[in-house]
Amino acid sequence: MVRARPSAARGGSAPAHATALAQHRAGRLDEAEASYRQVLAGAPANATAWHMLGVLMCQRGRFEAGIDAFERAVAADPGLAAAWLDLGAAHRERRNLDAALAAYGRAIGLHPANGELHNRRGEILSLARRDEEALAAYERALALDPGKPAHAANVGAALLALGRPGPAIAYLRDTLVRAPNHHIALANLGVAQQALGQRADARASYGRALDLAPAYVEARWNLSLLDLLEGRFEAGWRGHEVRWQRPANEAPRHAELPRWRAELGLAGRRMLLWAEQGLGDTLQFGRYAPWLAARGARVVLEVQAPLCALLRTLGGVEQVVAVGQAHAPCDVQLPLMSLPGEFAAGEHVNVAPPPYVRPDPERVHRWAQRLRRRSGRPLYGLVCSGNPAHRKDAERSIALRRFDRLLPRGDWVLLQRELRERDEECLKRSAILDLRRDLDDFADTAAIVQNLDLVITVDTAVAHLAGALGKPVWILLPYAPDWRWLLDRSDSPWYPSARLFRQRAPDDWDPVLDDVARALDARAPDGTGAAPPQGQQTVT
Repeated sequence: MVRARPSAARGGSAPAHATALAQHRAGRLDEAEASYRQVLAGAPANATAWHMLGVLMCQRGRFEAGIDAFERAVAADPGLAAAWLDLGAAHRERRNLDAALAAYGRAIGLHPANGELHNRRGEILSLARRDEEALAAYERALALDPGKPAHAANVGAALLALGRPGPAIAYLRDTLVRAPNHHIALANLGVAQQALGQRADARASYGRALDLAPAYVEARWNLSLLDLLEGRFEAGWRGHEVRWQRPANEAPRHAELPRWRAELGLAGRRMLLWAEQGLGDTLQFGRYAPWLAARGARVVLEVQAPLCALLRTLGGVEQVVAVGQAHAPCDVQLPLMSLPGEFAAGEHVNVAPPPYVRPDPERVHRWAQRLRRRSGRPLYGLVCSGNPAHRKDAERSIALRRFDRLLPRGDWVLLQRELRERDEECLKRSAILDLRRDLDDFADTAAIVQNLDLVITVDTAVAHLAGALGKPVWILLPYAPDWRWLLDRSDSPWYPSARLFRQRAPDDWDPVLDDVARALDARAPDGTGAAPPQGQQTVT
């Protein structure tokens, strides 16, 4: 929040305004608020007094009142750039990103050559995941203030968000030449190094960032993901809890209930387990619910609505509700992704091995009739892309046209509900069966998967669905994979039916798809295609 220090009031009593400012600077906030309001009672169009009252309100955590005061300030004086800037900051605090962008835009209109204003606008665009626009804003800030390390660091961060770690490293190293102790640049350098497979360098960069700023949340978060990826599970799960301190995370739900800890025991407690990340995470960690129920807990599961019908098949769970729905009164709560840490899980706690969810028999039969095979050829499911809003979507999704080499090897069913515009024409020209209009929820997808010989998918929720069902699934992974797939292995400890195909180099999917084609050709006549033994690699 900008701390404006005007020398005189714009209208109204200058001595009274000076008194309010002095009280404010001295931290006597009650007196300052009363004095600002006294000034405004006599001069309701005093823009500076409204502005400083807004600053005071935000200092007290009363952001809505602060926003109201800032809006009154700019209504009285549209040329008061500091009030527009603080209005943008207050909206940012309240996650009103469009309103924040509008306010910063007005400030930039008044001072277009101010690099810091463009930098602030870039930060909002980054939060809104408008990464190309954020990059342009940061580059403009750097052009205006070429010697400012923070701007170069933000250019590097925007390039990282766009999946360009190589160019990002150049900006981040330039930042560190100018400012060797810039802990944010160091942490982002670690992210770029990790994306390029330079994990030892990444660990060193995170460590140095934390030496300089032990409380820097993003460095600790990214270090926890590296720990998990490398199989350092105790440290990884411990560090994973820092996610609640990240500005990008929403506050945890159900804080009114005590958080469950393993030492509290399970018997007789009604426990609320709640989803807090993606659909795949919920499918992966939902396995804990029946395991806890078998040990005496009365489990209530709160999950994303598309998963409710399917997860009601989890054994022993008392109730499954969608996020936001009413549920039975509970004694304790815990987010699903915190469960492994409570049990000091190694690779995984060997609980409820797949299949731990079951497709509805009636849906399976109904889909079997619709998918009745006429060719005698194998029937495969395909997912080429995931959630476009995912930060790493560009790295993990694959254009549908690249799968052309696989299509002659069987009959194919599309298992995803969303498809990129670039893929629509390719789908129309192919013989892939498009079921998007008929997929109501994951219970339908599960019933279809149950009828297939094999699922081939990028790293998205359907990979977890097939794994949870115990169905054969081949998962195509980017060069820098998500932590759960670990390193240098073609199998998964989470899903024994899974086989992993890994990129050899960033953005290079052709060798991966060639490996898949050869593996399809090598499948046994009975349709089996089990993963190689643990540790054996299909690619290097």
